[in-house]
Amino acid sequence: MEKFKKNFAIFAVGMFAIASQAIIFREFLGSFESNDIAVGVFFATWFFWIALGASIVFSFGNLSEKMSAKTHFVILLYVPAFLSQSLLIMNIRSLAGVEAYEVFPIWKLISWSLLANGPVSFLTGAIFPLACRWTAGNSKFPVAGTFIYESLGSCIGGAGTTLLLYAGVPVEYLAMPLCLTVVAACAIFLRKERAVMLLSCAVMLTAAGIFFKVGDGLRIQKWKKLLPAESYRGWFATPQAEYLYGVYNGQWSIVREGGAGESVPDSESALKIISVHLCQKPDAKKILVIGSGLNLCREFLKFPQIEEISWIHYDGEYIRRVNACLPPELRISDVRFHTVPGSDAREFLKRRDKAYDIVIVNMPDATSSVVNRYFTIEFYEAVSKALTRNGILGTRVSAGENVIGPELAFAGASVKNSLAYVFKKSVVVTGDSSWFIASDSSWLTGDPGILEKRLGLVKGIGKILPVESLRSLYLPDREKLAEESYAAAFGAAPMINSDSMPLGFLYALLLSSRQSGMDITGLSVKIIQKGMLVLLVPLLVFLIMALVSAVSECSSGTGEPGAGRIIFCIGYVSMGTVIVLMYMFQTLLGSLYVNAGLVSALFMLGLAAGGMLVLHPVLQKRVSSGASLVIALTAHVLLLFAISYQTPDFWNFGWFVLAFSSSGICCGLYFPIAARMLKESGKGEIESGGGIETADHVGACAGAATCGILIVPFFGTGGALIFFMMFLALNLPISSTRMLLGSTGHENSTPALILRLGAYILFGAGASLAIWGLLIFNMNISFYIMVPAFLLFIVLSFMKGRSWRMLLFAVALVLAVSSAVELWSALGKKDDRSFLKPTSILEQPAKSMAEKNAGTVADRKTEDAPPGTSRDVDMQKLNGRIKAGRLSGKEAEFYEKMDGK
Repeated sequence: MEKFKKNFAIFAVGMFAIASQAIIFREFLGSFESNDIAVGVFFATWFFWIALGASIVFSFGNLSEKMSAKTHFVILLYVPAFLSQSLLIMNIRSLAGVEAYEVFPIWKLISWSLLANGPVSFLTGAIFPLACRWTAGNSKFPVAGTFIYESLGSCIGGAGTTLLLYAGVPVEYLAMPLCLTVVAACAIFLRKERAVMLLSCAVMLTAAGIFFKVGDGLRIQKWKKLLPAESYRGWFATPQAEYLYGVYNGQWSIVREGGAGESVPDSESALKIISVHLCQKPDAKKILVIGSGLNLCREFLKFPQIEEISWIHYDGEYIRRVNACLPPELRISDVRFHTVPGSDAREFLKRRDKAYDIVIVNMPDATSSVVNRYFTIEFYEAVSKALTRNGILGTRVSAGENVIGPELAFAGASVKNSLAYVFKKSVVVTGDSSWFIASDSSWLTGDPGILEKRLGLVKGIGKILPVESLRSLYLPDREKLAEESYAAAFGAAPMINSDSMPLGFLYALLLSSRQSGMDITGLSVKIIQKGMLVLLVPLLVFLIMALVSAVSECSSGTGEPGAGRIIFCIGYVSMGTVIVLMYMFQTLLGSLYVNAGLVSALFMLGLAAGGMLVLHPVLQKRVSSGASLVIALTAHVLLLFAISYQTPDFWNFGWFVLAFSSSGICCGLYFPIAARMLKESGKGEIESGGGIETADHVGACAGAATCGILIVPFFGTGGALIFFMMFLALNLPISSTRMLLGSTGHENSTPALILRLGAYILFGAGASLAIWGLLIFNMNISFYIMVPAFLLFIVLSFMKGRSWRMLLFAVALVLAVSSAVELWSALGKKDDRSFLKPTSILEQPAKSMAEKNAGTVADRKTEDAPPGTSRDVDMQKLNGRIKAGRLSGKEAEFYEKMDGK
């Protein structure tokens, strides 16, 4: 019975950890940013705290031994940790001094994410090694058993949370069953302490009750950061996000993830887009709008020639629910209007061959892999097949009304050249957003005179918009300058955006980085030009440093292959593999939000299955830990090769299920193997569990920080999988060397162990930076320092004792600091290459939005707010942010509509 209770408690820990992560992640996107940079920062900081929690527990072994007996009370701390972390993230912008409409500065994003993600993840890391010791008396394999039951709990928690969110259950309502599970896990161990149990339940229920009661209040607070509280009307949720809506200044507006959404009616903006397209295809009868489309669909239906207009949104459930939330006078009831809820755009286009005269892709910038799939050549090919003869495609990308900077130039050039890969002709209409119009028709032109005559042929056009206004949209001189800017960008780097090489995603991230205060465009171009050579540098350094470690630590006995190193590598590769598979899934099959819990559950189930497979008595008896490791590494490399070898046409939902579960099984093999190695070397449960948990999540932290926002955008899914295969394969000769030479990998004292590990990490980092500096910037001072430092490092690595370890650490520190300083100085130098210089596209620049509104908006910060209501928007500060380029184009446009009338 005792064994069952402890296993249930560990199961509850896994379930709570993954479910609370899903809930907090959803709130995080709304409070910080919703691009993939923020996603990478979230998971990196989450895993960092788990690693820190585990390392602190195993570092204080004696104290942890005593605490392990009270592990069930430590588990109970999840309740206040979860509530406090949720409230902290909800108010993070106020605490950080970042307005709701402002792009979060990158360094503030990292530092505040690090603070906000602490409570729950730190406890998760601390509980694992405590639980390993806690179950030692009831299990033959306590570390492996803890890992398996925690993985099973994570499987159930991930799947259950996603199903509830898909069913529309409010996020705050999920808190009660989660907290009840944790309280139950503690309560089953209480006897005489029943009073404590009752008190805990009372505290939990009170907290949950307060949480539920203030749910609407919290939503109003979010709304009030953007618009007056009195204008708030309600909310609805989809599997992807929570939407708030209200009516302000006669416009129905919607907010998603703390940012601006659609505003209805907005005839002026919609008619501009419509005129840009109809002048190219004046006889259009059937229209498809993908993305933001409420206003476009409303205005298109004013034209009697339109026979059908269909609307697809990247959040399929949004279409199903938004029309019902509109005021009756704004709802679209025309029989010609068709929504396509829950359908993937690519699958829908495949079923509609030669069906549409115009397809308009009105999407936000591709700052996430979810959106990037609408800007790839594969998507454009699907659109081309759905167009009628002489049909046109229009797609938008952020631009500059006056100046096109390098990031905007790269993003626009990627769209232009990807369209040119599929269509014969294209023209660009410049402005705050550039519209690229593409077609195989020879009629496509940018001549405003011809287009004005064509637009005049549209029946009833004079009653809807003035035909002569088209000349203010199609400006040949602006188009020529914009084309020159895009051509310069094309000559600097590859531009074709595809499913497997998401360069459009990369260039959109560069724009997000610029808006958040970090300019890395010049460096990024140099990395792209060097290609996979950049990834080979850390692999080479890793191999050399690991072999030096193995040779310098020879012993007379049989060595262990380095459990910590293996688990770090697996943590990195497992996180990277999940990122790649998720990217491939949503690129090829549509948004992953609905199935995210399922695929995560499959991966966690695979982890548990892999762990149980290794623990089979026959394998434990007949196969050594070293042999098991070699088999696991070989199988894992072969699996990654099989995934990378398949073409896009191969993948369907069933194959992705197999890929996620198989990846989980391969990753799950290593944890029992590592635990066995550490047990055979005399390590205790807390030290083994803490070491494994720390190494795993340090690797996962590194994987989260680099794979999604660096490796995949720069080198594509194929390059990422090749890198993972090489990283794993290098462990075969390293581990074999350690076993053959009898390398123990142990130190007599914890300080000496920390110094040795720190020295190897610092030297490896410094050597990588020095080689990158030589490769990318042609700087050689650090490289010349590295050569003699490496020879000295080898000599010192054979010396034993704390003094020698301190000297070893000092050598590594000198190299790391010198390399970092030189690289930082190279990054700070101004890059004079022409394609990195902003291009002016107006001789007499148009006034900025802030200047347009300066005489009206800035002088009436709260004038438009209803009497007696407060509005947490400083319009003068807002205009300054717009002028400084610290708002995305979408946010600036939203506030122009709201306050610039």
